[in-house]
Amino acid sequence: MHARLRVKVRYFAAVREIVNLREEILEIEDGSIVIDLLRFLATKYGDKFREYLFEPKSENPKPYLHFFLNEKTLAGIDGYSTKLSNDCTFAIIPPVGGG
Repeated sequence: MHARLRVKVRYFAAVREIVNLREEILEIEDGSIVIDLLRFLATKYGDKFREYLFEPKSENPKPYLHFFLNEKTLAGIDGYSTKLSNDCTFAIIPPVGGG
């Protein structure tokens, strides 16, 4: 049996509407990185989530979405290669529209 990590995932705005949750706690493989978590979520929530999150041709996350790990932006750490830790908090935040 492989070790598992507990990760709290928080959803905001349009992403919250797609998954119909504010947050959830998931168990994923120990040693997982952010892109593994995003792919897991896309598998769990299906096409609508995948289309919202990923570029269709590259399968990279869309550049205008914001991702935070323990309240730090991924850009300030190791990006999508950032290793997840037990009991960490991951947030997906769509861009905020203005008027």
